Amino acid sequence: MLPARTRMRDLDGQIVDVFSLLGVLLVFVFAFLTLVWSRADRLIGKADPGEKAPRSALVIELQHAGRLTVCLGASTVLVMLLLAPLSWHVVRTLRLSGPFHTVRAGLLLVQVALAAVAAASYTTRARLNTKIAELTPKLP
Repeated sequence: MLPARTRMRDLDGQIVDVFSLLGVLLVFVFAFLTLVWSRADRLIGKADPGEKAPRSALVIELQHAGRLTVCLGASTVLVMLLLAPLSWHVVRTLRLSGPFHTVRAGLLLVQVALAAVAAASYTTRARLNTKIAELTPKLP
């Protein structure tokens, strides 16, 4: 069995190795978040066009944005699941006394940020559904 100090360095090495892949994944997740959130916010803020054809077009746009928010939430959860075993190992070895492990704290902070993105995407989906419901009863 390896000494505790070697196991700790090994865990930090695994986290650093994962961060190179994670950097690429996070760029895609946060870029996707920016695209989806700005588009959804713009669509939710649009006034009811009044006429049937423009209203139908707005509902279709809202539905497309809703699908994108589901994709964002799902991709965020997949990245979280990818990091889950390593994060669980970090949590299990967490000690409040002793040296502060910046790399480990960074991994846990990334998990918290991803959870916030997933929650925001599903909240945005709910807002889009509310807007769709407001517009669809008016469609014959």
